[in-house]
Amino acid sequence: MRRLLFAGFVMIIASGSIVAEEDFADAFSDSHSTETANETAEPNGSEGTSNTSSSQSDWATSSGSCYGKGDIIVSAGIPLWPFGLYGAFDYGFHDCISGGGGFGFYGYSYSSLWKYRYLPIGIRAAFHPFNLEVLADKIPVRDKLDAYAGLAFGQRIGWASWEGAGAKLEEPEVGGFMVREYIGIRYFPTDNFFLTAEEGGLTWTLNIGVGLKF
Repeated sequence: MRRLLFAGFVMIIASGSIVAEEDFADAFSDSHSTETANETAEPNGSEGTSNTSSSQSDWATSSGSCYGKGDIIVSAGIPLWPFGLYGAFDYGFHDCISGGGGFGFYGYSYSSLWKYRYLPIGIRAAFHPFNLEVLADKIPVRDKLDAYAGLAFGQRIGWASWEGAGAKLEEPEVGGFMVREYIGIRYFPTDNFFLTAEEGGLTWTLNIGVGLKF
């Protein structure tokens, strides 16, 4: 289910990007046609230059949005299962792109024999489709809601302790390098405080938490 949601999110992003490219192509074509017409209308032999300017509309905007370039976002919360905690930091490099890092801690037991503990640490980057120029005027909740999808990768430090009775079974291999997709949403009841839900990423599960934007 998580992978289907992620695939749907990517399709929305891709379709928005295609429309944005088409809008840019139309804008460039109109600008070029206007410039050509002005140059043609200039009298022959005139020493002056045509006073024309071409306009290029940006493909992303933070106007009216709760997320934008330059935002510093800090969040913390808990995975719903297995129980633990997580923290994340993100910076707005662009009106549609953020990046940062995070960490987590969680653990669980299996068949009352082994108890597993994990400490994932990594970096991540996300795309914020609500700020696409072609979608901005179609999403009136952008001032309170920020949706995003991205990739996280890093190291999942892990260890296991024996909890069973009798002879100890062969110790399992835990931890290692990880690459995970994730999707999330932030709701801003105020300008700087938000509630968040995020699935995937560093803790491999559904996380809920709170955060601050600076």
